[in-house]
Amino acid sequence: VFGRLAPGVDTGMAERELTALLANAAAEHPAEYDRPSARVRTLADVFLGPVRPVLLVLWGGVGALLLVACLNVANLLLLRATERRHEMAVRAALGVTRARLSRQLLTESVILAVLGGLSALPVAWLAIGLVAAHGPSQLPRLAQASLDARALAVCLCVTMASGILFGQVPLRQLARRDPARSLQGVRGCWTPEAWRTRALLATGSVALAACLLVGAGLLVRTMSGLVRVAPGFDPRAVLTADVVLSGPRYDAESPERERALVTRFYDEVLARLRASPEVEAASAVSTLPLGGGLDAYGLHVEGRVSPNPEEAPSADRFVVQDDFLETLRIPLLRGRTLEPKDGPGAPLVVVIGRTTAERVFGGEDPIGHRVMLGPPTSPARTIVGIVGDVRHAGLDTPPGLQVHVPQAQWAWAEGAMTLVVRARGGDAAVLAPAVRQAVGDVDADQPVSRMRKYESIVIESVGTRRFASWLLGAFSATAVILAVVGLYGALGVTVGLRRREIAVRLAMGASAVRMRRMILAQGMRPAVLGIAAGLGFAMVGVTALDSLVFGVATRDLATFAAVALLLLAATGAACLVPVLRAGRTDPAAALRTE
Repeated sequence: VFGRLAPGVDTGMAERELTALLANAAAEHPAEYDRPSARVRTLADVFLGPVRPVLLVLWGGVGALLLVACLNVANLLLLRATERRHEMAVRAALGVTRARLSRQLLTESVILAVLGGLSALPVAWLAIGLVAAHGPSQLPRLAQASLDARALAVCLCVTMASGILFGQVPLRQLARRDPARSLQGVRGCWTPEAWRTRALLATGSVALAACLLVGAGLLVRTMSGLVRVAPGFDPRAVLTADVVLSGPRYDAESPERERALVTRFYDEVLARLRASPEVEAASAVSTLPLGGGLDAYGLHVEGRVSPNPEEAPSADRFVVQDDFLETLRIPLLRGRTLEPKDGPGAPLVVVIGRTTAERVFGGEDPIGHRVMLGPPTSPARTIVGIVGDVRHAGLDTPPGLQVHVPQAQWAWAEGAMTLVVRARGGDAAVLAPAVRQAVGDVDADQPVSRMRKYESIVIESVGTRRFASWLLGAFSATAVILAVVGLYGALGVTVGLRRREIAVRLAMGASAVRMRRMILAQGMRPAVLGIAAGLGFAMVGVTALDSLVFGVATRDLATFAAVALLLLAATGAACLVPVLRAGRTDPAAALRTE
């Protein structure tokens, strides 16, 4: 039921009011209602609740990448301002006011930012199309994502704001300088103050790249761990298809008659499928493992019913056709599986999972015990077998209590079932015509929907994590490239500005090795500080990944160490060319030029 809350009313108030209304209905109609209650949630929680952590992480990655790009642009603008210092001094000496110079520099910065944003639009359009087509189905409305007017407006505002904000960096550097001293000094000289600003920007870029790399590394390790998790069944060569029976043909005057009609439909469909030479095994289940559905019932052991039935453990219920366990190759641990003889007139039976046997019965043998599903007054069912657990809620979620019940023995008709068909040759896609043909032969009015390979369903169950790891990995790789290029540019320009100083040092007897060490230390100092700061921030920020990380600690030392080594190698490579150039400086040629 959908409703719009009145002004000033929160979900808790609405929930209490609806529960009171249902309680009145239960008092008037006690035979139709059994302790009814209401649960009220916002629409945002319904759609975004499961994926909100992923979206927040991706938002953080986008923001960090944008900040790295802005720091890089600020560094380049600062280098450009150093080259234009003499030009700006001449302009100031000719009477151009500081306000006019500021407007010119800010205009240039905004134009660069807007041109950068416009040049990114074709790439963004292509990327959005790929994400919408191949992104995870768990993200709501992802398929409708497009580069609309709102997105363009946001892009324009962000780029202009970035240009104005980070265009202030070179502006402040020029504002501090005295035009007279700039005209008297040597053009292109190096100052420690300018290098400190460039080094600070480079440090920030490396730090943000380190944070992104840590997040991407943790998610990649999570994905590598998830793909190695055994789901408890064999999804290879299995095709799934949803069938939801409808129409007057399956309406009956009693639940027993309706159940018989529905069960006979699936019996006939599966009989046709099993007769196909392409089919190795076929069955049907009410809730497909890892398919996204949940169907839990209270589990009561006969003779051990708790005084408060609400305290009974909850078990995932799977209403299945014959051969379901064999079709998915779920191992039988003890007893027997469900058989065709477990029909409506036979004694009620149930097969339980390993975790159910261990938690509910401890060291006692469950075979032969009787359990009730739902309220304690439900019919008792004899446990005839114990099978392996399946990962139902997710590959990262440990199996809970699980029970398998024959479709012919359930309390009412289960018209909505998922067919599971195993191919004999190995390619599940070839079974699609046979499935449609089998359903059409039994009842041509019943559609077959969501026909998928089971392997793709298993992959989709970790789709949001895979999506986040791919995007965060792309963000981190881009950030590393930007940080390395920024460091290389800052150090390279600095070496050019210090060419006269290096030449004098070499002429006075300093060795080329010593010059290389000096420049390497100058370049690696901001890199090491950035790596340390980034890893420190990541130690705190990785708590946002708690719900996404599986099989690895959020503060995994191996991941942090790998990120540190990778960035050290990348920044060291960025410093290599300027360092070698400094060592090859010819003192005589450099001094003659100066």
